[in-house]
Amino acid sequence: LVQAVDAERIALIGDGEIAGNNHAFWQPDRPHAWCFWKAHLERVSPMIELQRCRGVRIENLTLRDSAGWTLHPHDCRHVRITGIRIRNPYFGPNADGIDITGGDSILISDCDIETGDDAIALKTSEYSEPLTHVAITNCILRTSCVGVRIGYESRRDFRDIVISNCVIPRCSRAFDLRSIEGASIER
Repeated sequence: LVQAVDAERIALIGDGEIAGNNHAFWQPDRPHAWCFWKAHLERVSPMIELQRCRGVRIENLTLRDSAGWTLHPHDCRHVRITGIRIRNPYFGPNADGIDITGGDSILISDCDIETGDDAIALKTSEYSEPLTHVAITNCILRTSCVGVRIGYESRRDFRDIVISNCVIPRCSRAFDLRSIEGASIER
């Protein structure tokens, strides 16, 4: 729904809400309440995509009902994500909260995320830069999957990542750390 490529000094700020109309992209029924929805149309995913941007601020928004990934900075630098609320169903298919693929100098703070897949996922791919200098702090993360995932998608290195003062009251795993595609994970 929202995309920026090679932009500088951009911001999504305010008390507004961006809603993704997720149920329009999913099967109308599921076998029972503890099953994931199934996609039936090509989904709008990610709902917000930022590629190779610098000086990004995303503050005090509510992002809800994403049909897939909610917020995806890819190879961005100097990103500040603070005070956002994400509200997706617990069983939304790939309804991640924040996915960071590659980049440098990223702060995620004071966020309240409730979602159906990884609340925060740090990734690298064969097409991305390494992911360096990331701080995640003062967040509340509720999910049916992983609170904070580092890796799994791990083609480039991860360095200098700090996670502090987060509350993860509902998840299958609070943290998931994997380097299955050859990346180093340091400091």
